[in-house]
Amino acid sequence: MCCRKGNDDTDYDVVIGGVANDKVFNTVELFFDGLIDKTEAIRRLRYEKLNLQICFRFQKALEDFTLRGAKLYEGKSNFITKKYADVISCFARKENISLDRPMDVFYRSEVYRLIREGVSDMHCMSREYLVDELDEEYRR
Repeated sequence: MCCRKGNDDTDYDVVIGGVANDKVFNTVELFFDGLIDKTEAIRRLRYEKLNLQICFRFQKALEDFTLRGAKLYEGKSNFITKKYADVISCFARKENISLDRPMDVFYRSEVYRLIREGVSDMHCMSREYLVDELDEEYRR
């Protein structure tokens, strides 16, 4: 959000995240101008399909970059299914419990709902981040 306000003072070489299209920019402007509230902004920002960008902010970062491999996911469902399985198994290890309980916790969680509905780029978050969020929700 800082970069959108013109206050980006970070010096990251590479930034990875969801693609912000015109719909995103319009929604952010409406929110900053006070014309819509946070709930409405989140509703409008739900992604209907997965998208991800890699931004090389400095030429030097691109020159030093070497692609060592890539994975192709056949459609959204395989990517999301793997993400769900990774989160559930990592959560089970963290809690030291069998998979049945973590599956139940995950599929009833707000974390699952946010990923499924495409809110706030949750599908782009790391497994560790999602497990921490699930764990925090589980402990409430």
